[in-house]
Amino acid sequence: MSDVDSETRQGLRILAETSKTIGTEGVARRLLKAAETGRSDDYRAAATIFNSLPLEKRESIRTRAESEAKGIDPGPNDLKQDEVYNPTTDKISIAK
Repeated sequence: MSDVDSETRQGLRILAETSKTIGTEGVARRLLKAAETGRSDDYRAAATIFNSLPLEKRESIRTRAESEAKGIDPGPNDLKQDEVYNPTTDKISIAK
């Protein structure tokens, strides 16, 4: 059973790939695990470790992830960008 919806899981995959390219592989592993399992406890763990990154790293990841996400067609449901990642705080929303 999956606690995290598919759109959020796709967002986590994008953040994981972007985190990996920026050199935060531990964070990338956590994000990818949360995307793969879809479990809310994995999501919260990934959000916590991601949110502990310095603001500059989160901003860099956000910028690259947004570029990556623009190349993906979300389909008829239109992914709500701010559901996973809050660009105002540059943090992942933990309430899942």
